[in-house]
Amino acid sequence: MFAILQSTREQQGNRGKNMEMAKGLSLSFFVSLLHSIISF
Repeated sequence: MFAILQSTREQQGNRGKNMEMAKGLSLSFFVSLLHSIISF
C-alpha cells in the first residue's frame, strides 16, 4: 500500500517537472518567434 502511494507521489512530481519543462520550452519558443518578427 505504501509503495503504491510512494510511486504515485513520484509520478506526480515527474509530471510537475515535465509541466515546468514544457512551460520553459514554450516560453523560449515564443520569445524566439517574437525576436524573429521584430528582426523583419
